[in-house]
Formats: sequence, structure tokens, C-alpha cells
Amino acid sequence: MSRSSVLIVVLLTATLASSACRRESAPASGDPPPPIVTDVQRPPPAEPPAREAQRAATPAPAPVHPVDPERLKPVLVEVIGWTRTMPRAEMMSTPVAFSKAEARYDRPPASVQIEVHDTGLNQVLLAGISMFLAAGFEERAADGYKKSGTYNGHPGFEEWRSDARRGEINVLVSNRFVVNAIGQRLRGMDELREIVGAIDTRTLANLK
Repeated sequence: MSRSSVLIVVLLTATLASSACRRESAPASGDPPPPIVTDVQRPPPAEPPAREAQRAATPAPAPVHPVDPERLKPVLVEVIGWTRTMPRAEMMSTPVAFSKAEARYDRPPASVQIEVHDTGLNQVLLAGISMFLAAGFEERAADGYKKSGTYNGHPGFEEWRSDARRGEINVLVSNRFVVNAIGQRLRGMDELREIVGAIDTRTLANLK
């Protein structure tokens, strides 16, 4: 075949292939043309939390002057089976004004240190305990736990470290008074709950 014949065949082949491509890409007779996308559809903006902005937080009560610390000492009652030291009381000024009374309870080898604080409703002093008071709060680890609870009808939380045989209970009374108990060399948390359960929280709640 001559060179000119080959060239004609190549041109005819390319023309036929181009026509076939156009026929395949053309829409079938009667089919609607594909829609033209002019913009990407986006989901509507999320609605703000239900009336979140309309719910005003309840203002914290104004701080008051703490009670005379001597009035806190009778709350630290004697507990059968334990030896209590003479309660001590003092008025503190840092980080803010508050009064406190404290005593130690011993039943060897266990020892429990208890402090009763009048925070005077100052939120600086209450912030540390408030975050743990939510009902159902609980954290567990291999060597112990933290969890919220109720003590003498008042909210609080406890912590137990089995490796150190150390326990701690904090109780909030009347949203103002904090009872803090730390036990060392305990057989278990029942020993610490025994001391905390004996604290005269009824008298404490009526102090003004």
C-alpha cells in the first residue's frame, strides 16, 4: 500500500472514532439533560442549644462573716472506741476569711484528722469541693476510687487509696460548712465513715 493510501486510512479511522465518542457521550433521545450544578448544597446552620442563652445562672449568695471558731468546737464530739485530742479553733485570713476547728481521733494503728470550716459562703473556698458533689460522680482505679455520696443527709464525696490505706471524706453542710476528714493506716473506709457519721452536723447546720 502506498504512503498516501496509509494516510487516508489513518484519517478515516480517527474520524470514525471521534464520531463514535460523540454518539456515546450524547444523551439518549428523550432523556432529560443532566442538571447543572451551580452551587454545593450545605446543611443549615446548627441551632443554638435550647434556650441556653436565656437561662441565667443563679447568682451565688453574698459572703458573710464566718462564725466565731469556738462555736465550731462542740461539733467535734467524742466517738466511742476512739481517743480524741482536745479540739483547737482559729480564725484564718488567707486566702479569704474563714474559721475552723480541728481534732484528731486515734484508734491504733488508725488515725483520723478532722477539720470543720465555716467558709462564710465564699465561693473561693467552696469551688474545690463543689465540682465533686454531682450525684453519680465516680472515678475508679486499680488502687482506689473517688465517688460522691451522702453523709448524715448532706452531700459530699470520698476517696480511698488501698495501697496507702488512706481515705478522705468531704461533706458540705448548708452550702456553707465543710467537714474534711483524712484517715491514715485505715483497715477500710468504714472506719472513716464512723468518725464522720458521729460529727454533729445538725448543730453545724443551725450555726449563723
